[in-house]
Amino acid sequence: MMLMVANHYHFLSNRYPGTGGLYNYVKYIFGYDRAFLAAWFLFLIYIAIFWANATSIPLFARYFLGSALSFGKLYTVFGYDVYLGEILVTFAVIFAVALLCMKSKKATARSMVALSILFTVVITVCFVGAMTGHGSSDMTMAPAFVPDKSAFRQVIRIAFISPWAFIGFESVSHSAADKLSVVIIVGLFGMSIGVLLANYISMRKWEKKATEERDHARSVAYRDPLTGVKSKNAFAEAEESYDRRIESDETIEFAVIVCVVNGLKHINDTLGHKAGDDYIRASCDLICVHFKHSPVFRIGGDEFVVILEGQDYENRSDILNDINAVIESHVGTNNAVISLGLSEYDPAEDTRFHDAFKRADGHMYERKMKLNL
Repeated sequence: MMLMVANHYHFLSNRYPGTGGLYNYVKYIFGYDRAFLAAWFLFLIYIAIFWANATSIPLFARYFLGSALSFGKLYTVFGYDVYLGEILVTFAVIFAVALLCMKSKKATARSMVALSILFTVVITVCFVGAMTGHGSSDMTMAPAFVPDKSAFRQVIRIAFISPWAFIGFESVSHSAADKLSVVIIVGLFGMSIGVLLANYISMRKWEKKATEERDHARSVAYRDPLTGVKSKNAFAEAEESYDRRIESDETIEFAVIVCVVNGLKHINDTLGHKAGDDYIRASCDLICVHFKHSPVFRIGGDEFVVILEGQDYENRSDILNDINAVIESHVGTNNAVISLGLSEYDPAEDTRFHDAFKRADGHMYERKMKLNL
């Protein structure tokens, strides 16, 4: 839509060179009467947006001068206090700009060029400062849509507003007869495009770096540093995921195995914590070797949980018998001894993941008693 507006202004500027903008084009094509109506239309548009531009002056004053102009409070609108001092300064700035425009066309053009350059540089500096000083965050290149609102409707509303930006093209067309101004304007436009592309590229690099940092932080948080299996945080997320699947009445089959490393306290007390860490790793390896196709979580110092689905779930009885046989052969030796309890999810009774976990935990203690540990 913006390209269409720009193309039309480009055509009219070439066809009817000279200052005057839309009024000039309408005058040449349709005559003075319709040009008069177009001029009134433009006047109403400028008046409609004039207040928004004027408010930038007191905002800048508050930022750079603090409360120096905050005297003579008049009223409050939408939580914003309006002061007489800021209004007087705003009128003074408007009067000075209007006087400049009336007295010297050349000075006005130079001022506009200088302000355009300043605006582009300041925006770039602010962007670079925000990117380098903000650090890692959740900010991305994804559109910032209003939550719980239709994204399509938000895009359509912006599309309907965008043609009002023709006022910018209208301002450019007033200098169409000035060849030097056209060259400068084209140069400024090219510089703006260059800055835009540079900002976009830097933003993409920053987002990629931020994403990598978030992924790394997530990996660290979800991986147990001692054993390399999934951590307690990962288990909490998995439990929430299963609860959502259960609440949605999804047909799922899974089992939970709760494991406790036996004799860890005795090893720590007699042989030291390094030997205890080695014992934990050996116990974890024993669990992982037998449950090759299932996620293993370390949820405590000596506690592990395995969630069985698919192949391991189908063969759960055989696998459990095999690992228990190995564990029983380790009793009385220095090899890892683990107590395991298994429980299947029962859709007729269980309303959440913890129900199956609790039964498995009970079976684990029963197994521990049988091992006399």
